[in-house]
Amino acid sequence: PPGVTPIEALVVSVSLATVVLFATLMGCLVPFFIDRFGGDPAVAAGPLMSTLIDVTGLTVYFGIAKLLLT
Repeated sequence: PPGVTPIEALVVSVSLATVVLFATLMGCLVPFFIDRFGGDPAVAAGPLMSTLIDVTGLTVYFGIAKLLLT
């Protein structure tokens, strides 16, 4: 789109790919570890995973933006 520089597009693209990869890994590993430590893995499927992925996504996005834009 007009007004978007290539570096800004790179920030969004790299962030999106990183967050998707990390969310997939968390979706597989967090329930496994909860089960391993005696918890109920179904708990990880709800708000816990959504919150972890959202916080991680924002952190990754801002971190990549800071690295590439400054």
